[in-house]
Amino acid sequence: MTHMKQVLALLADGKSRTKEEIMKETGLTGIQVGQALQKSKRHGNTSMVWMPAIYVITQSGKEKAVKPPYDRKVAERARAAKRREEEKRREEENRKREKELSVERRQTRAQIRAANARMRAERETQKQKETSVVFRALSGAIPNSVFSMARAS
Repeated sequence: MTHMKQVLALLADGKSRTKEEIMKETGLTGIQVGQALQKSKRHGNTSMVWMPAIYVITQSGKEKAVKPPYDRKVAERARAAKRREEEKRREEENRKREKELSVERRQTRAQIRAANARMRAERETQKQKETSVVFRALSGAIPNSVFSMARAS
């Protein structure tokens, strides 16, 4: 099957397609698709939506392909839909990333809280030790020389 026949067969269903869509569906290169479309009297650039040709029987009884006008509104709607889809996908990715980050943040906050609690507990026990040592020293239970060594450590 020639490239032109492949492309025409694809467009026969009456659906409008961009050049990229035609390339994807037929497996042809951009140049091949472009040439096939030009040969079948459908000129245009990559962003155009290619409409299937309408065959009209002329007064002489011959079949003639009439290219329908390029529909800018259809193309614009297609581009807008593609853009919305892309934005939705990006939003979803951002939401997922944000969720992962919030989980990590929560974990790090919990770790910081735990570390702070440990430090607080250590300071508290150290203070209790010091006060008990000071109390015992003041009450005469520990000689002064031992007390000064304990304070130094």
